Amino acid sequence: MENRDVIRAIFGALPLFEAAARLRSFTGASREFGLTQPAVSRRIIEMERILGARLFLRQNNTLTLTAKGKTLFQAMTSGYDPMVSAIQDISATRQKKTLRIACGFSFASMWLQPRFELLRECLKSQEIQLVATETLDELDPNDIDMRILWRPDAWPGRTLVPILPEDICLVCSPGFAIANGIDTGHDLSFEQLQTLPLISYDHGAEEYCDWPSWFSRLSDQAPLTSPGYTYSSFMYAIQAALMGKGIAIGFMPMIAEYIENGDLQCIGDVLHYRDEALFFEYVPDALSPAITTKLLNWFNDQRTDTEKTYTRP
Repeated sequence: MENRDVIRAIFGALPLFEAAARLRSFTGASREFGLTQPAVSRRIIEMERILGARLFLRQNNTLTLTAKGKTLFQAMTSGYDPMVSAIQDISATRQKKTLRIACGFSFASMWLQPRFELLRECLKSQEIQLVATETLDELDPNDIDMRILWRPDAWPGRTLVPILPEDICLVCSPGFAIANGIDTGHDLSFEQLQTLPLISYDHGAEEYCDWPSWFSRLSDQAPLTSPGYTYSSFMYAIQAALMGKGIAIGFMPMIAEYIENGDLQCIGDVLHYRDEALFFEYVPDALSPAITTKLLNWFNDQRTDTEKTYTRP
């Protein structure tokens, strides 16, 4: 029998041999593998027959390795542990049950959290965990499978897909509109905005529409007034608008529910400022093709449903 044939013939019995040699017991090896002691003994005897050498000495219920048995066991031990470790690492990656998605507090609170059960239902048996933070770049890439980003700055080796456009509109509370005589069916002029309290927030990215950008659309003149207090996030700015503190530039995908419920009112028309404003970043190896397709389709469906609430016929 050629060497390759010998290896193939004894390959299935090698784990039993390793356990018996390590535990110095056929009974111990049988318990480890859920077999009967005679079954393990027969496999080892067959292995010895194929090799043409005794591997164990059996005396008075004591199991001792022969010189050739020691040689085989030492050879197996040197290569067995790295193999087991590699298998465990691969298996752990394959059996990973929880996907972690990270995003900013505003997006988590105003868009994703209200839809989180829908997302879980979409993925069904796949567990998913939400991580909300304003310091997305400071997270450990090894701990995060997906991120929602306000700008296309992906970590190396990751795929980036745009999921939401920058559809914006000036918004205020119904009470604020009445108190200030605002006709919400028409756009406010450059001059009108000069007389009203404006709510601003820290965008963290110059490409997004802020008050200077809005004013530049209306006139070549520099505004005579500047926005009041600048909030640290979009979520806080919208809360101020809900409380009747002034007018904010609303990112429509995240405030559509407030508009639909009448808590906020759009002033004039919705402006499609950019096609790509929010991005879905993911690790290709962490998501199966089926899950990737489900996620992208889910984001697209949510976008379509949200746009229906604020797109006027």
